[in-house]
Amino acid sequence: DNYVTLIKNDKKFPKEYKGHFHALYAEFYIKQGNGMYENAIKQLNEAIKYTKSKNVRARYHFILGQLYEEKNNHAKAMLNYKMVVKLKPAKYDLLFYARMREALMNKDPESIQNARHELYKMAKDFKNNDLLDVIYYTLGQMDESENKIDAAYTNYLLSAKKSINNSKQKAKSYLKLADISFETENYVPSSRFYDTTITLIKEDYPGYQDIKAKKISLDTLVKCLTIIKNQDSLQRIASMDTLAMRKFIKNIIQNVLEHEQDSIA
Repeated sequence: DNYVTLIKNDKKFPKEYKGHFHALYAEFYIKQGNGMYENAIKQLNEAIKYTKSKNVRARYHFILGQLYEEKNNHAKAMLNYKMVVKLKPAKYDLLFYARMREALMNKDPESIQNARHELYKMAKDFKNNDLLDVIYYTLGQMDESENKIDAAYTNYLLSAKKSINNSKQKAKSYLKLADISFETENYVPSSRFYDTTITLIKEDYPGYQDIKAKKISLDTLVKCLTIIKNQDSLQRIASMDTLAMRKFIKNIIQNVLEHEQDSIA
């Protein structure tokens, strides 16, 4: 802090380095956590004043957008994401993610419809092939915010399938699928989705212990459900007459043979 005060008060400190200085100071505050984000925001705004490069300014605006989101100030977050898009940075990923955040934060029905149209348009663009998982995940989030759970599930499933090189995004998509399946009482697929999520994340992943605990609980629940289902099936078979039982067993054998033939093919 003493060095920072010296630099701030030094009138001879080169003006061309002031932007970088304020950005470093902002990073120092960000690393200290949510309680210091307001200070980080002030420093980044100062950094933008002294920065000529539009690419660097775009990056600072994107970070500001993220900080304002963390503080639930969506209006200012949106303004900063719009600034990123307006500055058209050379780094395409930065522009892409700013558009994703902007699309997700739209609340006006007409704006939401336009954002959806833009996202589907981006999904068809070949240069976005490596980012399809993020596009479909964002569409899923938009669906969920409008309580369109079936549509959200479909888009999260597409996101998971399209995710090739981004294991972090793949984990987020499978986690959404697991949570939706759990909430809709589809416990067997939910258990499988949690299994996949656990294989894709590490112990430092946010909420890792909660995810693992839910997976373990679900494993137990699914075993119990399987036992109950099997018992119900056995009781149903036992109550059949001889002719119905033979027909039932014949159908099972036929299904197994057809499944084996499909597997070979």
